[in-house]
Amino acid sequence: MPGTRSHRAVVSALSFALALIASPRIMRAQPTACALVTAAEAKSLVGSAAAGTPAARGCRWGVAGQATRQLILITYTMPAAQQEMAWAGMQRSAQASGHAVTQEPGVGGESFSVAESFGVVMMIREKGGMVQLQFHVAHDGAATSAERDALRAVAKSVA
Repeated sequence: MPGTRSHRAVVSALSFALALIASPRIMRAQPTACALVTAAEAKSLVGSAAAGTPAARGCRWGVAGQATRQLILITYTMPAAQQEMAWAGMQRSAQASGHAVTQEPGVGGESFSVAESFGVVMMIREKGGMVQLQFHVAHDGAATSAERDALRAVAKSVA
């Protein structure tokens, strides 16, 4: 049943992300997450000027009172061995949920994107840390190729 599969995929991805976030020994937020995206870059995705709002382990951009189109950035730092395990686990989790994992050459040291039911997620890995960008779109279903391209442009400046 398509709805159940989609629900399981979202639950699986959220469970994995929450497990990573819940362990402060493994990952700590970068204190300047909101400074990683400019106001112009955020506007290119959310559609209007929006200041970044600091959140636990990251930052959120969106229009007040409008939850449909937003950008969420989460930063992680961890020892290299744990980063390798987390990176591989994120890709396996997305693939096991039936989502297409697209390698994103030219975005940071290593990166991939995943089409989700709410939009698109892009993971970027550099030495010493990882960044997750979530672009929630205003329509039902995964992001369009144009929306993925717009997120990719922002991701290149973040990396």
